Amino acid sequence: MMPSHRFWLRTLAAMCGLALGLAASSCQSVDFTKPAEQAAPSAVAAELDFTVTILGSGTPIASRTQVGAAILVKAGSQTLLFDCGRGCTSRLAQYDLSLGPQIDKLFLTHLHSDHIVGIPDLWLNGWTQGRQGPLRIWGPEGTYDMLESLRKAFAADLSYRNAGPDKPAPPALENHVTRIPEQGGVVFQTGGVTVTAFPVIHARIQAYGFRIDYAGKSVLISGDTSATPNLATYGAGADLALLEVVSPAMEEALRQAYPAAMVEMILRLHLTPEQAGQTLAEIAPELGVYYHTVTGCESDKALLETTGKYHRGSVIVASDLTEIRLMPTGIETHQFLLNEIECR
Repeated sequence: MMPSHRFWLRTLAAMCGLALGLAASSCQSVDFTKPAEQAAPSAVAAELDFTVTILGSGTPIASRTQVGAAILVKAGSQTLLFDCGRGCTSRLAQYDLSLGPQIDKLFLTHLHSDHIVGIPDLWLNGWTQGRQGPLRIWGPEGTYDMLESLRKAFAADLSYRNAGPDKPAPPALENHVTRIPEQGGVVFQTGGVTVTAFPVIHARIQAYGFRIDYAGKSVLISGDTSATPNLATYGAGADLALLEVVSPAMEEALRQAYPAAMVEMILRLHLTPEQAGQTLAEIAPELGVYYHTVTGCESDKALLETTGKYHRGSVIVASDLTEIRLMPTGIETHQFLLNEIECR
């Protein structure tokens, strides 16, 4: 991890009176067939730069410790963001203050509000802080219209900051949206990094998971989904698998926040602990990570115990700012344990 990253993590831990937890795993690499366009691991030797950071591990329910879904991926020269939920830019600043204006590639799993409400902040403040080009967004049908609506919603602010309504919008404010095909496919391929979108099942809306391949290593991001064979299909050979899941604490929080009928509907749209464990067993990643759920000491323990009935590999429950580095020899994790004090 870059020194600046450690600085921000330690600073945040000191301010909150919490602890920075460090965990490491060094499992054997999964044997898999590399896509033809990917470089061999030897091409990057010991300097493989492939890092995944869970900026936001939370759910639509507001939390003191978990912001909305957002995953930062750094692969070689490419910096990619997957989803941009509530509080995304604040966590981004805590991780690395310089990244705000640098983020110009955003991939959306779907258009539910808890995955996109951070976009106006990323889009507008990225521009005012120095982003020169547009915020490029890959998303399902409706993404372009959403951005056009944001331009209308913030028309007054854009006029003030852009020195008048008659002045042409700068490139940083252009609507640069690429619609993901309904059937998915390769949506990004630059600098040795390949991003493949694939359909998942989440109500009746277009929703996608993503696979990121770089230098012989691969990461799966499930997005919001109920059980689907596509997770195992596109996760085949993945070194790291990030799955959303309904933890016991999340189910309890849902029952406290929503009417019973809505809770049952929501539960059908997400992976149960049993389904998540079965999915990890099918993928057999070097490391499995649960995100987009409600964390808690007893809940995390129960969730991992259920997983262990189906999958014997390494699994962690992410907190905000959990960082996973894919190394030539294995996976290294740096986990900011927001619940460490309570769990002792």
